[in-house]
Amino acid sequence: GFVVGLAAVYFLWSYWESGGRAKLFYAGFLTAILPLVHTHSFVTVSMAAGFLFLIALYKTPRDWRKIIGDWFCFLLPVAVLGLPQMFMIFPWGREGFLRFKFGWMKGGESLVWFWVKNISPHIFIFLWAWFRARPEVRSFYLAFWGVFVVANLLVFEPYDFNNSKF
Repeated sequence: GFVVGLAAVYFLWSYWESGGRAKLFYAGFLTAILPLVHTHSFVTVSMAAGFLFLIALYKTPRDWRKIIGDWFCFLLPVAVLGLPQMFMIFPWGREGFLRFKFGWMKGGESLVWFWVKNISPHIFIFLWAWFRARPEVRSFYLAFWGVFVVANLLVFEPYDFNNSKF
C-alpha cells in the first residue's frame, strides 16, 4: 500500500510541476484503491491533495474554475471508489477515533521541545533543503507540512502512537 501511495504522490507532483488533468485522475485512482490496503496512506495522500488544492487556489485565484475542474479529476475516483471503502471499514460507534489532541504525544512537555528531541539533527537537513528548493517544490512541500500540522492536532485512532504513520 505504501508503494501505491508513493505512486499517487508521484502523479500529484507531476501535475504540480507541469499540469494535466490525467495525472490528477491517475493520482485519484491510485488513492482510491488504498483504503482496504493501507488506510493511513489513503488519509495522508487525501489530506495532502486537499492542501495542494487550497494552495493552488491561493496561488492563482483567477483560475479558480480551471483549478476546481482539474481537482475534480482527483476527487471523482476518490469519492466513487475510495470513500465507500472508508465507510465500510470505519468503526462506527467506537470511541477514540478522530479526536482533538494538541501535540499528539508530547505529554506534559512543550510541543517545541518534543519536536526538538524527536527531529533533532534532521531539522537542519529539512531547512537546508527548503531554502535550496525551487518555489514549486516549496509550495508542493507545504501540503505535507499541512498534514504534519493536522497530525499534531488530531489523533485518528484510539492508539495515539499510530498517528506517527501520518
